[in-house]
Amino acid sequence: GHAALKEDLENFRAALGGVKVAEAFLPANTPGTIEHWLRNEHYPSDEAFVYAIAEAMREEYKAIVDAGFLLQIDDPDLPDGWQMYPEMSVADYRKYAAVRVEALNHALRDIPKDRVRLHVCWGSFHGPHQNDIPLRDIIDLIFRVRAQSFSIEASNPRHEHEWRVFEEFKLPEGAVLIPGVVGHCTDFIEHPELVAERLMRYAKLVGRENVMAGTDCGLGPRVGHATIAWAKFQAMAEGARPIDWGMGEALALGTLVGEGVRVRLSGQDSRRAMSAASLAASTSFCRAAISGRAAIFPAMSERAAASLSPDGEGSGRSSESIGPVWPVKNCRTSMASSSCLRIPSTSASNCASWA
Repeated sequence: GHAALKEDLENFRAALGGVKVAEAFLPANTPGTIEHWLRNEHYPSDEAFVYAIAEAMREEYKAIVDAGFLLQIDDPDLPDGWQMYPEMSVADYRKYAAVRVEALNHALRDIPKDRVRLHVCWGSFHGPHQNDIPLRDIIDLIFRVRAQSFSIEASNPRHEHEWRVFEEFKLPEGAVLIPGVVGHCTDFIEHPELVAERLMRYAKLVGRENVMAGTDCGLGPRVGHATIAWAKFQAMAEGARPIDWGMGEALALGTLVGEGVRVRLSGQDSRRAMSAASLAASTSFCRAAISGRAAIFPAMSERAAASLSPDGEGSGRSSESIGPVWPVKNCRTSMASSSCLRIPSTSASNCASWA
């Protein structure tokens, strides 16, 4: 298979010639998925069999990464293997799946995690999917895989609700979540605003810097025509583009403040930035409620800012980099414009903070 693999890599590289891309990945199946389609007639156990497949697939994984591409590990087996063993309990299936995860990690052992992304799905066939194993029952197994990015089905009617799983389960340190925001289960073209809503759900739970838009699974022949697939990709791009992440963060902070939670803004927070409106940073104003709580406001016009005049209570603090900070009594996080405050990273050492 080495010659066929080399040919695939060369063809892919040639196809990318003259095309502007941020990064390129090639998919390869997991040992567990390959095991589905083979029969063990030689090895003493199923575990020995899947590890032998892993050792063979290591050559393909390594070749993809050595060629300069990201390696996408496709693992429909991890969720969908549940359908093949209806007699298993969830606990028994988790033991079965854990062996396949460890075999995969054995194959990935010398490959940097940041060159690997994992895709899992529930088989992606057009059917009821009523008996799919819940994401909650296997999410920790998914996160055991030696990968930096994790792609999951998140837009189809059976699994869209599972964004709530991330209210309970945290991403591994440094990981990126790739929820499917468009899918193959229907030829309907998702509206970009729906795409944006789906992305925001995850961004609020795992952090916007840890979310990337994706598809539920390969679209290809699963939709009615190639033009439908391209239209879905376009909707995905348009839905991600207009998101005002700063507005989302400002609203989140405002919610905390409104609930009486004390908020502290530190240099680290300013480096992460509070909005995409970095060009408007020089005219942004920071307003803080000093009486027992702190709030950060969106960028305001001078006229709107003038309405927040000092009332003489508390002690205002200011920083040359972010403009004046005035004590305000009973202040509220009303949105005066669509541009949210961004404290430039260069002002991190001067960032005012309140405890």
